[in-house]
Amino acid sequence: MDSRLARHMVLPFLHGLRRESVGRYARELNQSQWLAQPALAAIQLSRLRNLLSYAFQHHPFYKNRFQEAGFHPADLSSLSDLSRLPLLEKTDVVELSKSIICSGPALGRRTKRQTAGSSGRPMVVYADRDTSARSLAARVRFQSWFGILPGDRQARFWGRPLVQATTLERSKDLLLNRIRIDSSHLNRSAISNTHDRILGFRPNYGYGYTSLLLAYAETLSELGLPTSKLDLKAVIFTSESCLSHQRGLMSKTFGCPVVPEYGCSEVDIIAFGCPHGGFHLNAENVLVEVIPCGDAPPGSGEVIVTDLNNLMMPLIRYRLGDLAALSGSTCSCGRGLPMLEHLSGRSQGQFILTARGDRVHSQTLAYLFENLASEGFPLQQFQIVQLAVGHLRVLIAPEEVSRADRQIITDRIQEEATALLAESCRIEVEFRNDIDGNREGRKFRHFESLLPDPHQTDPEIR
Repeated sequence: MDSRLARHMVLPFLHGLRRESVGRYARELNQSQWLAQPALAAIQLSRLRNLLSYAFQHHPFYKNRFQEAGFHPADLSSLSDLSRLPLLEKTDVVELSKSIICSGPALGRRTKRQTAGSSGRPMVVYADRDTSARSLAARVRFQSWFGILPGDRQARFWGRPLVQATTLERSKDLLLNRIRIDSSHLNRSAISNTHDRILGFRPNYGYGYTSLLLAYAETLSELGLPTSKLDLKAVIFTSESCLSHQRGLMSKTFGCPVVPEYGCSEVDIIAFGCPHGGFHLNAENVLVEVIPCGDAPPGSGEVIVTDLNNLMMPLIRYRLGDLAALSGSTCSCGRGLPMLEHLSGRSQGQFILTARGDRVHSQTLAYLFENLASEGFPLQQFQIVQLAVGHLRVLIAPEEVSRADRQIITDRIQEEATALLAESCRIEVEFRNDIDGNREGRKFRHFESLLPDPHQTDPEIR
């Protein structure tokens, strides 16, 4: 059997083993995307009714919230009625994860959606099997717009260092036909070997953090390394914003479309770029509201999202902390999927500058807090501040941390952060009752640099 064909059969086979109807859902999405917006809104309303009814019956957390708001799922007659319910904060999600009840149609295998703490507050969201299948189907649908097929080779530009990857993660990369590139592979001393590795792998597309993809493009351009053999279908940037001139540089360097993806670990894809320039919402899976916010630019507001599928751990009116606007325009592609525009609030400045002149992606250190939280240390929130080259301050807001645990956490952070940065670094660890995030509507930054850096710019996604 042709190896390329075999690779494309791996994912459908795995989905079949897990009894996930990804292929069927993808076909349904490929049909529904051409519906007019009123028909798509009707799909959303039907799924929203089912979600609210299930949450009311099976989740005491939501039953109490509904009753306090004087709301019953039977009261829902239009999508706008959802505004009668309170917003779901990140602290609420932490509480909800402790009280979920797995019963009824949500009973069974679950997926753990664990955030890496990019908003400064690591969290875990559980999703049922059907929700996972619908999320995967949406990704298949969106990527197919650029000719990307399940099983296509992927160059993944991600924050987690390969030296920390577990056997399971390496096996997953192998099965998913991808290689992983982190910030340590993009320094000038390593870029030639990294580029050769990527060319040897012959990826069909690139995917990952904006800042890592941009660093790769900039270094290739500066050093004049050959790019004609990349032959990529598309490069998809996510997690961070991208300025228009940066997007243009990447498109010119990579010789392919550079596509925005907007989402979060808790609900997966929220919006995706279109070959015709639109930024379409994943309307069949998520309901997006944009509500007024005091410091939002004119016409913009705060993004509130409801996952229409997740019965195991419903996220209803979840506050993301990003700013955007709902577009009233229709895309020239002819799809009825509504569009998002003017997305902002996510920081482009994501690199820690080292004394040797390298830039290490801050997400590398964010995983330290994910690991500590998963080990049972009650970390509520964190923030990393670069005060100077070779000098970091780590702020931690715990729920309750004993003196002994504080010492363990401090030692772990200082030891592991120094190892990840690969140089001696002064690391101060401060425990606080609270860490003051940005003003209303602005996403909390888990990393702040007080150093001038021409690579760190104001956020703008398009």
